[in-house]
Amino acid sequence: MHIGKRHKMDDQKQVMEKIRKLLSLATSPEKEEAETAIMKAHELLFKYNLSMADINEGKTTIKEVVYQDGFRRKQWRGLLLYNIAKANYSALLTGEGYGGHYSFTFVGKEHNLQTCIWMSDYLLKAVERISRKEIPKNAKQKYRENYRLGMATGISYTLSELRAEEETGPESRSLILAEDAQLSEYLQEQGLRTKETFIKSGSKAFYNGVREGLKIPLNTQISQVQA
Repeated sequence: MHIGKRHKMDDQKQVMEKIRKLLSLATSPEKEEAETAIMKAHELLFKYNLSMADINEGKTTIKEVVYQDGFRRKQWRGLLLYNIAKANYSALLTGEGYGGHYSFTFVGKEHNLQTCIWMSDYLLKAVERISRKEIPKNAKQKYRENYRLGMATGISYTLSELRAEEETGPESRSLILAEDAQLSEYLQEQGLRTKETFIKSGSKAFYNGVREGLKIPLNTQISQVQA
């Protein structure tokens, strides 16, 4: 009985080490290789019921990565990036400057940051692609922005559900609390603050967007792409 349990633990350690190696490839200058490695890592996480908290246990290095830096800040982008960071045990910092200049910076452990970047690339493009298809060509700019804001809200709900699933069980919960505590400690030491993003709109465009956003199945999409 004990031998079987030991073999199971050894197998899990091998899988976790494989996931870590795949995630390390996410820094590859070859974009296709980096994306494939991250998708494969997520497939293994899902298959073996592991979380990023399991993979990062014992690793405490917190980093900051500027994800976007420009002059055309959109409310829906900030909402989506905030919830991507939250779902991956990271934080999002928003910087604002003169002339409408802004920046979005992810803060977290390296593996989690890699996931944040991959998910952000994929989901931002998905919102743009779907909204171009679904929004009427003669729609006004306000309708377009509310629709994208709705999509970001729908996707954010799915992300919160995925994190809630990872928090089931006392062991997973304790690991996640440790992750959150390390991140909070870093932010406090650096004098950084994050502000929870909450959006509410009653427009038809917003609710149409929410429905479309909820249709994007994140786990299924990752598996399909890898296959």
